[in-house]
Amino acid sequence: MVSLVCVYNKLDVYQNMVNSLVGQTAEYELVGVDNTRQEFKSAACALNHGASQAHGDTMIFLHQDILFHETNALHRIIQMLQSLDESNVILGLYGAGGEVVYGAIPTTALTRAETLDECLVVMPRSTWQQYKFNEQVCDGWHLYAVELCLRASRDGCYIYQMNGLPIEHLSTGEINGQYMEIYRRLMKAFPDKKRIKTTCVSLPNNRLVFALYYSLWRIKKKMLGNYPLRSTLREMAHRFKK
Repeated sequence: MVSLVCVYNKLDVYQNMVNSLVGQTAEYELVGVDNTRQEFKSAACALNHGASQAHGDTMIFLHQDILFHETNALHRIIQMLQSLDESNVILGLYGAGGEVVYGAIPTTALTRAETLDECLVVMPRSTWQQYKFNEQVCDGWHLYAVELCLRASRDGCYIYQMNGLPIEHLSTGEINGQYMEIYRRLMKAFPDKKRIKTTCVSLPNNRLVFALYYSLWRIKKKMLGNYPLRSTLREMAHRFKK
């Protein structure tokens, strides 16, 4: 059985996700973690709590704004997981690094990645039990899957991006000061990594580079709002030309 663990703070958004699961051909349980009263201060804490209540052999951690567009979506995820020879694996909907450039059109169902986006992450129950989400480093709502991937891969855990699934993520996300602070912590926690790669940011693991980038990000945020970070300089140049 598959356990879907989802922390939510908007009941209507969460209900849309629940409705999209109707008719799934795979057996599943849904563990909803109610955070409408902000009892949990981080995603890592909330998801670890939800996972401790789950019973499935396969764990899917997902955002509240995910939609499943076909009734075989969960079955296809299970097939992808079972097709792998490795037992210590983490799969995700979007990946960074590895064999695929983010945004490129993949040619296979599974491609290796270095880190995964938090919107939907899949792993055997045993993998979650071994690592769990880091509630100390990731004490907010960002990069908890990235941290898990980096930490687990040190032990030989394989990270894969799942491609071609009939699943939609409705949000483009938000890069804020909390995101940048946790990103800084990841650079410190993984000094052996030459770059810290996420689906939004990829920087050399260098404090001076990060300080410069963070300064530019703050200027961009003030002038242009919440646009993708990797386009910061291009957006600023375009604005000044006007």
